[in-house]
Amino acid sequence: MSSYPLVSIITGYYNRKENLQQSIQSVLDQSYPNFEYIIFDDCSTDGTSELIAAFNDPRLRVLRHEKNMGFTKGIIAAIAESRGELIAIHGAGDVSFKERIAKQVQHMLDNPNVAIVGCLLEDVSKEGKVIHNPIADANAKAHFTQGEVMYRRSQYFQTGGYNAIFKYGQFTNLKRELLKLGEAGFVNELLYQRIHFDNGVTKNPKKRVEQRIYMHIGQELAIKESIFYVDVSSIAIKICLENLDMVIGTPQEDLLVFHLKKKGSYAYLLYKLYKQKALSANFFAKRVFKLLN
Repeated sequence: MSSYPLVSIITGYYNRKENLQQSIQSVLDQSYPNFEYIIFDDCSTDGTSELIAAFNDPRLRVLRHEKNMGFTKGIIAAIAESRGELIAIHGAGDVSFKERIAKQVQHMLDNPNVAIVGCLLEDVSKEGKVIHNPIADANAKAHFTQGEVMYRRSQYFQTGGYNAIFKYGQFTNLKRELLKLGEAGFVNELLYQRIHFDNGVTKNPKKRVEQRIYMHIGQELAIKESIFYVDVSSIAIKICLENLDMVIGTPQEDLLVFHLKKKGSYAYLLYKLYKQKALSANFFAKRVFKLLN
């Protein structure tokens, strides 16, 4: 590699001490010679902060928040503090293989038209069992997740960056904006391991439903360009109805009820009849969908 642009690798931690030492070490062990590693600790209370503090490496910069900001605001602040020409994300608890950063940088240097680059990853349970075959997704743009990507800092700011309105789905919105500025790149090698923990989005039905709501809001926002023109209520109802088995009996049911009431007394009446077992789940969902369309 003829030149080594500075890469800012960024990770956000909040009560995620599982696999922390291996995860951070996998970044510090990268073969690429020119990077800074920024970790923001969003007021962890489970011992995460102490484990991070045990690392002593001049490339590591730790930003400790005085109050919990949430991931989106945290990563916005971390990128604002970064100095790199390229931004690479590394998910908390995940593992970046030794050549990940070097190969993604080379791809960006070889392809100046590329705005964002990913790589093959494998999904692994916390017990170490592989739960996803990465080969099936090779070269698919949709394969990008937030943890293994790299993008150009200049283009990140050109898009306006992460939108603080999103609790989940913030990367989907950013990716869409980046792809308006350039192409998607892909290193067709297994360079990243995504670990699934019990408190992660994929294992938490409430978080999964919220994530889908935010992702759909992001898609509408990209089209309509203003949150004032996005029918958040209809989106929330549709996602909750599509995932009714995950919603009923959880705090997300309150979200569904709130938005049904906003849609009118008839929509809420259907919900009450469903709860009284006077309507089937399928009939209830179909009738409310019809109201929305």
